Amino acid sequence: MLGSRRFCPRQGWSTAPGRSRNSPSTWARSDRAVRRADGRPGRSRVSVFQPSRQTIRRARARGAQSPADEGSAGRSSSPTFCGTAPVTGYGTTFPLWRDAAGPDWAAYTDHAFVRGLGDGTLLRAAFLDYLRQDYLFLIHFARAWALAVTKAGTLEEMRACAATVSALIDEEMTLHVATCAAAGIDAAALAATEERLPNIAYTRFVLDAGHAGDFLDLLAALAPCVLGYGEIGARLAMAANAPAYGDWIASYGGAEYQQVCRDVGALIDGAVQRRLGADPEKSPRWPGLCAQFRTATRLEAAFWQMGLDAA
Repeated sequence: MLGSRRFCPRQGWSTAPGRSRNSPSTWARSDRAVRRADGRPGRSRVSVFQPSRQTIRRARARGAQSPADEGSAGRSSSPTFCGTAPVTGYGTTFPLWRDAAGPDWAAYTDHAFVRGLGDGTLLRAAFLDYLRQDYLFLIHFARAWALAVTKAGTLEEMRACAATVSALIDEEMTLHVATCAAAGIDAAALAATEERLPNIAYTRFVLDAGHAGDFLDLLAALAPCVLGYGEIGARLAMAANAPAYGDWIASYGGAEYQQVCRDVGALIDGAVQRRLGADPEKSPRWPGLCAQFRTATRLEAAFWQMGLDAA
């Protein structure tokens, strides 16, 4: 059952250079209560099934313990990068959508930003800018998952979407505030971050997919995010070492997040079968869903590039 487990990475990270992975961090909480931005204690409410940036963000924002900055880029030796071989086990629909995306999928999952995470050379400024844009991204993705509640066809689908909305608003945004504060970016500055065009393009595309289409359209637009990060994490986890962004890689390549991806793949398969039957590729809807997935994939690559361009 999708809601029977919880995704709880073991430890957090700090954007402050030089801190050890075991030192106190505004992000680190493990299984302890977390401190909300308003000073009140809060506790993680994330269920295992988070088919959105919510789970991705939980792993993503827990990533590097000491991201590379301009003065330290390239210090660590490069791992053996494991190419772009796709990860299997995320259901039957996802591989079909991924294959239909063609070279755009590799452009996303093997982007220079991703390679910088893998070999530790990604500039700290690029990573922090990416987090600031992620905060704005969360606002719109919470809206997208709220819309998915109304588009869902079963109670199981509704519960999954509603849980995601709650976690996005009540937990992940609060944690982004705390993480950026540790890097000297206070809540007011974070909220005042100018939303960049790649962010606008991506989030509005997803929202439009939901408003103009149905539950499947929305899933196709959201799937590249959660499942793409699963592929990236699994691949980078096979690298020879764990440099500056090793915790980020471990979060996405670890067993908990990989199970999340399998659960998301199963939900997509069930939604597709209920609506399109046992042979969905023969449905007239299929080309449109593949197109939604491919466009979102291209927008994911543009989101990576946005971080690089800011550094």
